[in-house]
Amino acid sequence: MDDIKSWYSPGEIRFSRLQVEWLLMNHEEISNGQWPKDPFGVRSEQLAPHAYFENPIEVWMEFMPRLQATNRDGEMAVDFYCYQKDEARLAHIYGCYLNQVSEKIGHAVKYISGKSRKTRTYQEFISHRRRQG
Repeated sequence: MDDIKSWYSPGEIRFSRLQVEWLLMNHEEISNGQWPKDPFGVRSEQLAPHAYFENPIEVWMEFMPRLQATNRDGEMAVDFYCYQKDEARLAHIYGCYLNQVSEKIGHAVKYISGKSRKTRTYQEFISHRRRQG
C-alpha cells in the first residue's frame, strides 16, 4: 500500500486517492487560504510560471464541489483525516454504526478521486455498482 506523501505542489494534484487523502488532511490550512509549506523548503511559487496563488485556488475550486457533493460522508472524512477523530467518536457524532464509518469515508474519498468529476450524484455512486463493459 502506498503512503501519503508529506507534501504536494498544487501542480502535482491530479486527484488520485492518496492526493485526496492529503487534501483532506490539510483541509483546514488550505480552506484558510494557505497551501501547506514544502517541508524541503522549495516554494511552490518558484515551481510554476503562474502567480503563486493561481494553482492552489484552482485545486481548491475543483476539490470543494467534489467534497460538498459527498455531504455528511465528506464531513466525516474531513473530521477523520484533518481533525484525527477516531472511528468511535465519528460513529457517535454522525449517528451511524462503528462498522459503517470507514466505509462511508472510503466512499467519499473514492467519489472525490479521479481526473474528472463524477457524472453520477454521490447517492447514485454509492447505491449502484459500476457497470461492467
